[in-house]
Amino acid sequence: MGSQAFAGVGTKFQRWNGATWDDVAEVNAIEGPGMTKDTLEVTSLDTDAGYNEFITGFAEGGTVTLDMNFTRETYELMKDDFESDVVQNYRIQLADYDSEPSTFTFGGLVIELPMGISADDKVTADVVIQVTSQVILDIGSTVPAEESEIPVESSDEPEPTESSDYDALYAALSDGNTAVLLLFDEGVTIADTDKVELIANLMGSSGWNVAELGDSDASRPTLTATGILFDGVDDAMAMASAQTALNQPNTIYYVYRNITYTSARRLVSFGSANAVDFRQYGTGGRIAFYTSAALQITADYSTLGARAIATVVLNGANSSLQLNKSPLITGDLSTRTINKLWLGCDLAGGNKSNHEFIALIIRNGEDNSTKRAEIWNALNDRFVHHPISATVEDATPMRVNLAFNEELDEDSLSEIGPTDFQVTTRTVSSLTLSANKKVLQLNLTTPINQAWSGQVIFTQSSAGGITTAKGDPIPYCWIPVTNNVVD
Repeated sequence: MGSQAFAGVGTKFQRWNGATWDDVAEVNAIEGPGMTKDTLEVTSLDTDAGYNEFITGFAEGGTVTLDMNFTRETYELMKDDFESDVVQNYRIQLADYDSEPSTFTFGGLVIELPMGISADDKVTADVVIQVTSQVILDIGSTVPAEESEIPVESSDEPEPTESSDYDALYAALSDGNTAVLLLFDEGVTIADTDKVELIANLMGSSGWNVAELGDSDASRPTLTATGILFDGVDDAMAMASAQTALNQPNTIYYVYRNITYTSARRLVSFGSANAVDFRQYGTGGRIAFYTSAALQITADYSTLGARAIATVVLNGANSSLQLNKSPLITGDLSTRTINKLWLGCDLAGGNKSNHEFIALIIRNGEDNSTKRAEIWNALNDRFVHHPISATVEDATPMRVNLAFNEELDEDSLSEIGPTDFQVTTRTVSSLTLSANKKVLQLNLTTPINQAWSGQVIFTQSSAGGITTAKGDPIPYCWIPVTNNVVD
């Protein structure tokens, strides 16, 4: 029998981005995983043959070391993982079979990131990853989104929170950079059963507490089971006094639901000069982060009546806005400071909006992509349940995979149909749910080609709707599609 040995050339090291496996570029060599297992001596007086006797204890995945050429993009990715406490999923894909290569999948933490720089050689960046899970040997596929390719679950990775559990959110915010945390169902003082008098800041200075503007129920918003409802007529709240300004850069996360929509109505106002605020802007579900009549960033990847998460990096010319999982929308918001908080109106108490307040986070500094994803996932799992990605793959160009952080209720899918989804210039013929119940597959009547780009809109025009396995509703939503089709 001839040898089945093969060379290492063609081996890939990959990282799971939440929906697909991304290749990590310019890896020269991979060492590991170096799996080991503890042994426990159990020798006793009646042990046979005079040899020490052992049993096995805990196994350890060891470490994986990457010898890489330095590229700024790859180094930045690994540095984000190094600075994060969240376990990432990685994979080694061998070059032993063209269509079904052998794969080693594991969860891990980047623990070392040394660089090598010399005058007469290339710049290198080695990476050491501590394996924190079982190493799974599988027959993989060159298609990232196949069922067998979903990465292993790690016990170190936060699970979606229960309806009353904020552990994942508090863990994400515990690095000392959070100035303001307001939640609709913690730290809230009410009068007359359901009228909100005070929303307390749960992190940082109590000076950022937000209180009623008047002492009558007419001007107080209403506490409901799902949020704090501002009626758009006379409900408003404000900080009692000005605080020391939070200078740029800042990262802001706002969870809300628009009930009715009137362009230029304010959701939250932040600064006493030059109109720093979130506002309804234009039509439909569009939102803007607005700093003056000429400086705003707008996004419309939401639907009226659905919960949404708006993330803003306020950093002068390098500012950005992301609504749910839309692409980052960038712009120049000039230099603005946050020194006030008004909810449901502008800083003069006008332009009131009819919306539901759910959560507000203001952080010092510009959160990197890993930290933004960690906070977004905690908010999404707790409040919104928006899809985390929509992807079409090369091997299945007649399917869009809509991925979620949590399992869906299979029975709830009987309440909806293909017409509840719109895929740009394509018709959805049927829906199927993946084996792990976290990917809703939209099967199309026309294949997607390389030049195609578009989005999925979940309109839920049928009666009922999709729910998670825990019973939380999946919102109406827009999400751009990542097209991986190649020639």
